[in-house]
Amino acid sequence: MSERWLTISGAEAAVRGHISGSIGRSQAILKDATASGQVRTQEPLVLNDDGVVGMRDRVIGERLINEDDLLDWLRRRHGASRAGAKAKGGRPPKFDRAAVGAEVIRLMDHHGEFSADDPEWNAQARLTEAIMAKFGEAAESTVDEYIKAPLAAWRERHPKT
Repeated sequence: MSERWLTISGAEAAVRGHISGSIGRSQAILKDATASGQVRTQEPLVLNDDGVVGMRDRVIGERLINEDDLLDWLRRRHGASRAGAKAKGGRPPKFDRAAVGAEVIRLMDHHGEFSADDPEWNAQARLTEAIMAKFGEAAESTVDEYIKAPLAAWRERHPKT
């Protein structure tokens, strides 16, 4: 079993998808999760100033959160995903919204913003296809609805320059 690690924005999107709450609420819950000691994290590498001219403290990478630990902690602490919960009389959800959110953030972190110059990542449709390939077939409109919030959260953290 390979371990999956989420960036902070990916972990926030997973929490937000699980609780259907605000960004602030998801950040507070993520802070509680990591403070609990039950969710593993990987801290970035910090190179300290060694006195060489031009050398300053540098941080390499960013803090990562273990996806399985986080999702397990959320299920135990906050019950079943409210975002993926079955509506009365409706069809059960095709897949877990929190897991889709985490995958959206992971893919966007890997590929970056869509670009016409990149045939493999030239439109949001490529993201939809990747999610459908990973989680199974569903209506494109359903997948588009599932990816809307995490994609917006990712773009909020990575504004166009």
